[in-house]
Amino acid sequence: MQNQCVILAGGLGTRMRPVTQTMPKSMLPAAGKPFVHYQLEWLAAQGVSSVVFCIGYRGNAIREFVGDGHAWGLSVAYSDEGNQLLGTAGALRLALENGLLAETFAVLYGDSFLNISLPALRARFEESAMPALMAVLRNDNQWDHSNVIYEGDSGRVVLYDKTGRDPRSGWMHYIDYGVSMFTRAVIARHVPAGEASDLAPLLHRLSLEGRLAGFEATERFYEVGSPQGMHDFEQYLQSQPQAPAVHTARREHVTGILGGGLAGLTVAAHLNTESEVLESSDRPGGHCQSVVEEGFTYDAGGPHIMFSRNQQTLDFMVSLLGGNVYKGRRNNKVYYKDRYVKYPFENGLFDLDPQDRFECLYHYIKNDHPTPKNFKEWMYHTFGTGLTEKYLLPYNEKIWNVAADQMSLDWVEGRVPRPPVEDVIKAAVGVNTEGYTHQLHFFYPERGGIEALPQGMAARVKNIQTGFEISRVQKTNDGWLVGNGNNGNDERHYEQIVSTIPLHEMANIVEGVPQEIKQCVKALRYNSLFTVTIGLASEKLPDYSAIYVPDPKVPFHRLSFPGLFSPHNVPQGQSLVQAEITANEGDGFWELDAAEVLRRVISGLEDMGLVKRSDICYSKVIRTKYGYVVQDFAYRQSLEKAKNYFAGLGISLCGRGAEFEYINMDQCIERGIKVANTLNQVNANPANPNLPGPELALAGH
Repeated sequence: MQNQCVILAGGLGTRMRPVTQTMPKSMLPAAGKPFVHYQLEWLAAQGVSSVVFCIGYRGNAIREFVGDGHAWGLSVAYSDEGNQLLGTAGALRLALENGLLAETFAVLYGDSFLNISLPALRARFEESAMPALMAVLRNDNQWDHSNVIYEGDSGRVVLYDKTGRDPRSGWMHYIDYGVSMFTRAVIARHVPAGEASDLAPLLHRLSLEGRLAGFEATERFYEVGSPQGMHDFEQYLQSQPQAPAVHTARREHVTGILGGGLAGLTVAAHLNTESEVLESSDRPGGHCQSVVEEGFTYDAGGPHIMFSRNQQTLDFMVSLLGGNVYKGRRNNKVYYKDRYVKYPFENGLFDLDPQDRFECLYHYIKNDHPTPKNFKEWMYHTFGTGLTEKYLLPYNEKIWNVAADQMSLDWVEGRVPRPPVEDVIKAAVGVNTEGYTHQLHFFYPERGGIEALPQGMAARVKNIQTGFEISRVQKTNDGWLVGNGNNGNDERHYEQIVSTIPLHEMANIVEGVPQEIKQCVKALRYNSLFTVTIGLASEKLPDYSAIYVPDPKVPFHRLSFPGLFSPHNVPQGQSLVQAEITANEGDGFWELDAAEVLRRVISGLEDMGLVKRSDICYSKVIRTKYGYVVQDFAYRQSLEKAKNYFAGLGISLCGRGAEFEYINMDQCIERGIKVANTLNQVNANPANPNLPGPELALAGH
């Protein structure tokens, strides 16, 4: 007899929103892996050979991840309800119509994980000769309201009633456990085709007719259909004993990906061979993690809106969100002399007073500054004295936290475009113009913050190990060993590795890195970042998406307003503002405690007339060590030496921190795909010496 289990995975997952706006409950990450992975692993261990997924809402995510089930040693098929959800019984009837149901089969909910013996359950079902069986657990209203009267002597469910209206409900001490057995015939006989219906009425009827067998479970069940349920399940996973032996399993072309941010997830999602992502945090996402607290949603490391000059890349990013997409239009301002000037500054000259307007326009047109040798000279040469001294120079020295004449030029091209002279003249006389048009319109997750983007990518990745603190990377004769600082017995063996973690960390954990290379990495400068987020019990904030603040007396360089990225980021009647401050270890500001940083930000906001202290209902200060890459004159040479060293070892570097380049989310994805494609070529043709290896850093590129 075929051991088949049907998994009902078509529900909307409303209690887990906003996360389930982008994925079904079965794909919710639990300890770094989609929940369905644990279900399939358990089913395979229980002797199940065939699985049918009844999918509906965002079901393609399950189909893409699970495939034909061979990774778990299972045969998997799919019955798709599409957008017309049929309920739990209706889904089984559709699977019957599709010819997928065995003569007898188990039914498991897509958000349930159970501690029960399926072979014993099946044996009891066959022994009962009844058309259905329900597993039950003595509950006494502990986990939820008890809904079963179970007669242990006869092994029969005397009453199953979820409504609580039966006069015998006071005698109920058991609850349905989340797994049942059915004959194909009972579905054919009692569930109408093409109609939405649930299993509860059918099971209720069978219990009244004396035709519902029972099987008593003794261990509690877990469900991930609620935040508390997910928390309990992850606690359960952490409580399971870990094998003390070192992990040294060998598989062909196994790739270890160090870091579970957007770049690492992108590489893993595009590799043709098996890979594993190691992430130190409790969930993947890296710099794209978001905070959801007290009704507010915002991005932990500063605002991350989605835009790109590459339409194909932008379309792909949007596709990762499914339907969870909000499209907005930039409404940025520059705060200058108590005025809110349109951004970019050169497109908002009409907002200035006449003298400032004249000076910006005059020096932009009559500009005889010499060919530049550093970033400061480049601003004068490109924009003239007025625009540079009123906005560009003070703002850039504030955000980079370094004198502009200490910064090189090779990063500027394309990131700070020169506006056409016609646009500057039009702006000065009041004709509307737009600059930086590739970011004029943006996309953002409707719910869940920017973390929904890496979540969408993570749904395409099979193996993500969270809580893995990479403490050691050692070259071996046939690959790499990666050690876990949180568990000294946990070492992973890979044939090749991709690093997306900060280069400064990598230089210290790879064994045998020469002192010269460590010094090169140490010479690479970066700014750390404070994000200070403040919620207001009012809607008094302006409808700006961001405000740039060049004034050196104000601590923050930029403000952003998450409620403008998506209306679901703030509760009705409230508002949210986030301030960003760059700092460096040893500069005095980085050493301030959170309370003092918050006090200074609030004072700055009050001075700008944006908030009243009495309206504040929420606040949080977050520190990010690796914020902005600072490209000084030592940058390029130091970076080339470091990158070439790791490339020579065979380590591929990918992403903003690992490549130590100032790149946005779209470029992280593009580079992740490029690294994956290179590895796919190498792995498909291991004997071909002409194929590229890890990319070298070439001078001038």
